[in-house]
Amino acid sequence: MHLGLVQSTKAEWIQCDVVSKAVIIGTLLFVLFAYLPTLQSDYVTQDQWRAFRYSTDGEPAMVRGKICGVTVWKFYVQTGRPFIWFSECIEHAAVSQISDFKYVRPFVLAIVLLSTLYVGVVLAPSLGGLAIGVSAAGAFMFAPGYSFMYAQGMTAGMVLLSVPLAAASFQYLRIIDEEVGFRRKVRSLLVGCTLFISACLIYPTFAFVVVPLALIEFGFHGSRPLPVRLRVLFSKLVLYVIASVFYYAIIKLSVFFMEVWGGKLQSLGIYDVTVQKTPSVIVERILECLRYFYAMPLLNFEAPAGLAVVLIAIASAVAGFAGYSPDKRIRAIVWTAGAFFTNMIVLLASISPWLVSNMNSLATRHLLPWYLFFCASIVGVLYIALSRLLKMKPTWIPVALLLGILLPVTVAQHRLSSLEVMVSSLEIQTMRDRISDWVEAKGWTNNRYVLVILPTRPRPTVVETLYPNLGAGDINAALASSQNTVSIPWMLNALLRERHDRPKLRLIDCSSDHVCANAAAQDPNVIALGYTKGMDIISSSVDPFIINLSLFTSSPVIPSIVRIKGPTVTVSSMLNDLGPYGLLTAMQPGWHSAQRPKYPQTIEIDLADEKTFDKLGLLPQDSFVSRMPSLVELSVRSENEAWAEKGVYNDLCNAAGADGWHTLKLDSPVKARFVRLTILRNCGDPELLTLKGLRFE
Repeated sequence: MHLGLVQSTKAEWIQCDVVSKAVIIGTLLFVLFAYLPTLQSDYVTQDQWRAFRYSTDGEPAMVRGKICGVTVWKFYVQTGRPFIWFSECIEHAAVSQISDFKYVRPFVLAIVLLSTLYVGVVLAPSLGGLAIGVSAAGAFMFAPGYSFMYAQGMTAGMVLLSVPLAAASFQYLRIIDEEVGFRRKVRSLLVGCTLFISACLIYPTFAFVVVPLALIEFGFHGSRPLPVRLRVLFSKLVLYVIASVFYYAIIKLSVFFMEVWGGKLQSLGIYDVTVQKTPSVIVERILECLRYFYAMPLLNFEAPAGLAVVLIAIASAVAGFAGYSPDKRIRAIVWTAGAFFTNMIVLLASISPWLVSNMNSLATRHLLPWYLFFCASIVGVLYIALSRLLKMKPTWIPVALLLGILLPVTVAQHRLSSLEVMVSSLEIQTMRDRISDWVEAKGWTNNRYVLVILPTRPRPTVVETLYPNLGAGDINAALASSQNTVSIPWMLNALLRERHDRPKLRLIDCSSDHVCANAAAQDPNVIALGYTKGMDIISSSVDPFIINLSLFTSSPVIPSIVRIKGPTVTVSSMLNDLGPYGLLTAMQPGWHSAQRPKYPQTIEIDLADEKTFDKLGLLPQDSFVSRMPSLVELSVRSENEAWAEKGVYNDLCNAAGADGWHTLKLDSPVKARFVRLTILRNCGDPELLTLKGLRFE
């Protein structure tokens, strides 16, 4: 049993009869069939769009991979998932066009198939054999959080690998209950804890599937008395708690050394690895979990409220009544009640990576341990019912489970996979058609403002009609543009790459900042991209080219656009596409000069109309005060008049107010339309001059 992943699987396979082997092969074929639609080429899900974040033209494969690694590794260390980015960067290196995803997704499906087999090996001793265990694992592969991660392709490839790693950890820790030598126990203990910590360093939420594995062993390993099973469960959970503390310490030390070597890191907000210490928040989260648990479906289909609680009760009865005899009825009932509360408390602890974190909303990917428990418990309970109550021959029980449980679940997942592909293809083709119209009309000559109207609902009308009862919190078969708006410029990059007749202009992502878009649209060297849900009136200095993704949802939006003359900002130099267009709204990441700038550098603002002000505010780039201007000459003029100098401002680096803005105070109010800042020096950074915001008061 403890020969390693491949050896364990091979040993279990040899011991199976012909029918069991057929069931195992059938399970793997069912999993393959369920996800087969996702191997189509015109299919990109939410996080996969990050593969196109580099540029419209695209870089060579090795360059993309290197940029990916350099860009994301610090972020993932701070989030407590330092190993997760490897597969994502492999995908970024491999994918240049949307159609390239078809080359990497089979590798992800291979991970799913191997995980099915190995998780089945780990479940086998508790559930009644390898065929039963693989059937339960096959159903688990269709859990909402797992199927969502599979849909993200190689971007989430490492996340999927955390499941067999965690299962291998549990397999090694089983040896502590066996009669073996002390040295072998210690070796297995160290290997098991190391595998679990490694799984946590990839994705802690998925690594905690070890907890339901321990619960399944506790509830269905009927050959042991309940007190022995409780002791074994408690000992394993204690080991995993200790290993979790080691994991947390590793992450905190990693962040500490990163700051020692590279300076203070910018906070990631809810993504920072920090233990939630507010009791009231934890209590509210526990109540949210209990409400969710009561209402949740067992897989990707609708189920009656309370079914999860009923399943817990049945699994607890299996544990409590193991070895039952009529003269011990009271004890069996008491043990069942104890097993029920044990199961509930331990299942709550199994989602502690979310429960004690700063993450906000509860999502299906946080609940993967629950789904493993459900799948294994259903199979385990049915196995006991078929073998003991219906007296079915053990040889044919796996066949009954395969056809009665896994077959309908497979059909449901195949349908959901088809809907995934349909939603993505509809979204891609809609944008492709509109971009084709824009390119063929040479829209960049007089219509450089591309405005995307975001969908206000997560799925197209046709999907809501065909599949109205997706599980609560499930984001399968959802429009990427409805879930993560930062993917919009990446979509545009990807689709422009398909056009050989595309314009050779920079794409400026102005997000929902229409002042930025208006300013960028005046620059003949850029394409301004904006996106909105279209609920508010949009003020624009030009007629935007609209891509309306809300039209194929049940809540279409027709935006109201009012033409105005907006302010514009020009600069003497800029780094790549990090232009000045969002300065007037303090939009991230701000203006960046050319590297190693030669002074003076200038910023000129056309306010569109004359404005009276006596203060000018400068906001430095976040955490980079050393890059902001230090010595500045301020000049103003009205239309058809000469420039008039209004002052020289020195040592601005230390003049920050409570809100982070650095203020230039004029001797008296001025009325002007044009403003020029001549920057003679920054605050010390030799590489860059940057500024995030400008404001007039």
